Amino acid sequence: MPVELKLFARVPALMLMGAALAMGGCQCCEEGGEEAPVTKATASTAATPAAGDEAAAPAEAEVIWYDPTTWFTWLDGEKKPVRKAAAIPFDAYSTLGYQLQWTSFAAVQPGSTLEAVDIFDNVIVTRDNRSAFTAISPRSGDIRWAQLQGYGLAAFVGVVKSNETLLLVEEGQILPVTADLGQAILNSRGAPVVQKLGRVVRTEPLNVSGMLLFGTESGHVVAHVARAGVTSWQYLIGGRVVAKPTLLNNGAAAVVSTSGDVVVLSPEVGSALGRAKVFGAIETPAVAGPDRFFVVSRDQSVYAFDDQSCSPLWRVRTEAQLTLPPAFADGKVFVQVPGKGLMALNASNGQQAWLNKTVNGSVIGVRKGRLIVWDGNRATVVEPVRGDVISTVDLPGLKELRVVPFMDGDLYALWSEGQISRFVTK
Repeated sequence: MPVELKLFARVPALMLMGAALAMGGCQCCEEGGEEAPVTKATASTAATPAAGDEAAAPAEAEVIWYDPTTWFTWLDGEKKPVRKAAAIPFDAYSTLGYQLQWTSFAAVQPGSTLEAVDIFDNVIVTRDNRSAFTAISPRSGDIRWAQLQGYGLAAFVGVVKSNETLLLVEEGQILPVTADLGQAILNSRGAPVVQKLGRVVRTEPLNVSGMLLFGTESGHVVAHVARAGVTSWQYLIGGRVVAKPTLLNNGAAAVVSTSGDVVVLSPEVGSALGRAKVFGAIETPAVAGPDRFFVVSRDQSVYAFDDQSCSPLWRVRTEAQLTLPPAFADGKVFVQVPGKGLMALNASNGQQAWLNKTVNGSVIGVRKGRLIVWDGNRATVVEPVRGDVISTVDLPGLKELRVVPFMDGDLYALWSEGQISRFVTK
């Protein structure tokens, strides 16, 4: 049986996360030694019985939810702080053009860190590095449910939302759960549904109308039909596929490999519309433009390919290996060149529009026509026509800064400890 932790009541943001998702009766208390639970839930785990044996009785552990400013738990017999809400520099985010809407906290077990965050229209799904999942309301930041998922035998690679179902994707299988409560989808025998994948997958899935496309270490692209739970087709590219496939504007999918392979595939049948080859490994996803797509490679080059035939349109050589993902907006391709700065190329012909040596990082979004660039510690607002810096703010301590959607979307600040803050445009 999978390990589960179910939250049976919605929990408001800022009255949040349990410091004791770990199993085994961990007790939580405030600094004064008095218990101050806000909401309680139970966690249970049951060993899978051998054939003919009776199921083992689940062991239960109390989970107590605390105000994030007073999070403490007993670890190794000594009271230690687990997490404390990070201070938010409101002026810095205001400089970027955003204001805080809410702050929430995902379920992150003691000793774990936030691993992944998937942001959908009506739910945010987080995962720590020990498979604790949390569903959060994008509107209010309220916790909808929190659970430990999976069997602990394989790593999760992504989450797909299909109508009112969440598909939790492990390396070799998919676990469907309800989006509202996180409950496992059951088959006619009352057992949890498990969809087996055709191969062990490596990348996040690309969802094309219910057809899920994955890359693999073996060099295959695997297509899985989510509604039927079966593998539709497989296509062998050659090199390892470590970057998520990209949906192009014509409905095809672009897939790249560490051997320099570039392929445009039909998601429906898996046939190749065209292939190309570059001279170095490609480790980041392709980026789609109106009628073409762009890739960066360790051969120090930026490439443009036709999205119908995969024919090369242009190539721009740089002075460094390119490993950060490019971005496309308003007819330009933006590429971070290590040691040189942020470069803008005209998407039509590859000619350099500008190079700003003072700006480092990836373009993570566009707000009111201006680029937002993030380097892991600093966010910079850049004017896209000439590359002038409008403003720069330091935001240390974040795991990630993300704009969703890319054009004029909301800003999400993510901390490894599980804190999530959503900012909206002023």
